[in-house]
Amino acid sequence: IEAMWRDPAEGFMSTIERLPAADNLEVRILDHYEDATGTEVWLSPKLDVKRLLRFLADHEEDLLHNGHVRLSVYLRAERSTMRLDEHKSTVWLSADASTAARFATWAEALGAPHVAALPSLASEPHFHYRPGNARSLAALRERLSRARFRRVEQTAAAG
Repeated sequence: IEAMWRDPAEGFMSTIERLPAADNLEVRILDHYEDATGTEVWLSPKLDVKRLLRFLADHEEDLLHNGHVRLSVYLRAERSTMRLDEHKSTVWLSADASTAARFATWAEALGAPHVAALPSLASEPHFHYRPGNARSLAALRERLSRARFRRVEQTAAAG
């Protein structure tokens, strides 16, 4: 299920507030971020919803508004993942239809419009943005490392 709100960061955070649990946050730094030589995947230590919300609020410009990162919140018990992609759409992936239906109810309550299919920027020429006050790539890596995230994957740039 995919949802897009007028304020993607607010919609994503409001949905996290409704989660029964959260296990980890994945930060995927995409290969088009600054001087990146490939895509990097950083995984948080185990956390709960309250700590997740605090971390995201403290790093709003670096993570929620940054078009060079993709965020994923893992809910292991529900076998579900909620993702904020680089185009700022929220995507809910679940092995269980009931949890997917619950997300659809939340999205509707939070004002996500009903559409047959969301248009995708990925297939059209477009730019990715990073707020002017967001950290550089090196500073973001350092911040994630200090927050005890660990880099679990690094791939070479495509091309």
